[in-house]
Amino acid sequence: MTREPVITERPDSLPSETVRVKTGCGEFYITISKDKNCFEIDFQLGKSGSCTRAFLEAISGLITIARRQLNPIPRKLIIKQLEGIRCPTDSTFLPSCPEAIARILKQEWGEEDAAIIRATLKEIGGENVEPGT
Repeated sequence: MTREPVITERPDSLPSETVRVKTGCGEFYITISKDKNCFEIDFQLGKSGSCTRAFLEAISGLITIARRQLNPIPRKLIIKQLEGIRCPTDSTFLPSCPEAIARILKQEWGEEDAAIIRATLKEIGGENVEPGT
């Protein structure tokens, strides 16, 4: 008999931070809740209605479910899965949206030295922005 996973309910309000980075697909916004388990993640790309936007919505939903479980998937495993994915574009910005997600999650989750991440964000034109802007 297989047990159904237990998914924690979302509270009515969550503190969060939004980070903006530039990718080959355009400006990419990553919003991460600031609670200890990283309860919710959301991605926004400037191209609404696109296939890329649909995939990003799916990825954010899967990461959120993975972190809401009673025994959440380890953060390092999520980051490792997203790292190194490249799009076939000649861009001077981040090589893909999954790579941007991995780098921001490393920063937010403390998986990498924060000074290195800040330098990387500055190099690629990323900056912290307030939610809703």
